[in-house]
This record gives sequence, structure tokens and C-alpha cells, in this order.
Amino acid sequence: MAWTENSPDETKSVAQNAAPMLANTAFIKSSMENDHFWNTGGKEGRHQFAQMPKDETVGGPVLGANMDLVYYAKEIAGFDIQPFVKNTAVMQLLGIRALALFNVAGGVVTLVYSHNVTSVTRASTGKYTVNFTTNLPTVNYLVLGNGVRGSDGGILVSIQGNATIGNVKKVDKCLINSYTQNGNLVDPTQVWVVFFGG
Repeated sequence: MAWTENSPDETKSVAQNAAPMLANTAFIKSSMENDHFWNTGGKEGRHQFAQMPKDETVGGPVLGANMDLVYYAKEIAGFDIQPFVKNTAVMQLLGIRALALFNVAGGVVTLVYSHNVTSVTRASTGKYTVNFTTNLPTVNYLVLGNGVRGSDGGILVSIQGNATIGNVKKVDKCLINSYTQNGNLVDPTQVWVVFFGG
């Protein structure tokens, strides 16, 4: 279905204008239904979700007259589309790609709460693999975590060391350690870990 820019065409008859104008009406209806309610009875004009093409403007799109903020999509690293917001400055909305809250008791891992994490497996004392349900776009994600050791106090959480990035930070999983402040690997009572951006 195509959009006719010059409609109605004043050089043509009403009958000749009927087909392109009906096509324009159908085009508007299908386009409106891409991201908000249209002719649905009691919901007209309300947004269902927002769909937008990526913006390639350096510095993001220009704010319109009397506008204070704009949300837009931008391509990152040549393939991943990410949300951005701009007022006087540009900020990437680094969403949480994955997260996990898990307990460990007697060497057994119990996943308590998660987003985009299928499972957490224990390789040995203090060494865990967080398995993502859906792959992250690249290995350039941020990892933040911490935990509770129990009666002996808190623990630290880090990405496993002594290996290249691609061996421990993968798009389908991430290998993490839990250890005491003096550097000893330890099974925690509970760990939380969050994966941002990427």
C-alpha cells in the first residue's frame, strides 16, 4: 500500500480521487496501529507501545519547538539498537540485560529471582556460571554484584580472573567469583549480580 502525497488531486474528478484517498485512509490506519490504539472502541489515541526507526543524527535528534525531552533509538556497535534520551545532553538508557539473585546452601545453588537468566551453576567453591536465557549483544556489558556470606560478614563478587575477556565474559554466560575481603574464594549465603548495557 502506497501513500499518495497530493491527495486530493484538484486536477482530477471526485471519482478519480476516490481510490488514492481510500488507499491513504488504509495507510493511515495500518500505520497508526503500529504503536497505538486506533479505532478500537474506548482506547482511541492511547499508545500501546512505541516503535521507532533508529536515528543516525550525530548528537541525536533536534528537540522540537517547546519540547523539553526526546526519546529515540540509535544503533550501537553496528547492529544493536539501544534507547537514548536527550534534553540538553544525551544519555543512553542502559537497561538491565540480565540479573540474578541466588542462594547457596551445602554447595547447592537455588535461583531465587532472575531476569534473562536460565540458571546459575557452581563449578567449585566460590566459582559460578550465570547462564543467560537470551544472548547479550556483545561481551562489552557491565557487571555489578555483591553478596552476603552469613555470620562471617559480606563477600565480594567479581568476574573470574586469570583469563581473557572472551573466556569469562561471553554473550551466553558469565563466570563470576565470590570471595572474602582477603581474597579467599567462599560459597556465599546469597549473591546478586546485574548485567547492564553491552
